Amino acid sequence: MLNAGFGVTFGLSPGGSPTLEKTGDSDVGNGFRNDQLGLFDKAAAGYESALGNYFLRMGTTELASSPVPILRIDYASPVSGCSADIWDIDGWQGTDWNSGTEQWKIETLNSSSGLLETILSPEGSAIDATSPDGKPWTWYLSRPTADISRIDVSFTGSKTAGIGLALDNFSPTTPIPEPSTFALLLLAA
Repeated sequence: MLNAGFGVTFGLSPGGSPTLEKTGDSDVGNGFRNDQLGLFDKAAAGYESALGNYFLRMGTTELASSPVPILRIDYASPVSGCSADIWDIDGWQGTDWNSGTEQWKIETLNSSSGLLETILSPEGSAIDATSPDGKPWTWYLSRPTADISRIDVSFTGSKTAGIGLALDNFSPTTPIPEPSTFALLLLAA
């Protein structure tokens, strides 16, 4: 488990820890491959500042093969919402080792592991100027109460190799009290 502080931990299921990865291909780890540029961990032109300097990737030094571990995000205290970017959801329709689609499923669960909501990413099936190759896909969930205790990010695409998960700009949120509730809280202080 990777303890990020603020009551948030990141882990891989069935076991292991994700890694904080530096952008660019100057280090030994690979979170994703920008196929248009032929480089690892490099944002597409115009998206460099959105990626920043670091992101979270699966714990291996190379891109993953099936079965892909589930990225598990656990909260010490439940939250009402969350958002993040998943980078480089693309695919390749060919006959090489990297052929197939990429897609991710985000599931939020309560403290009893009951499913609250599910989001599916777009299905990446190409590598061209219109694909999300080297670009972010942002997901966001907002609930009326703070009941999200865990998030599972799992691979649902058809690729069996060359799979990378790059998670960036992760942000949990809690509900903002309504004005009448906030006034009562101020009176109680």
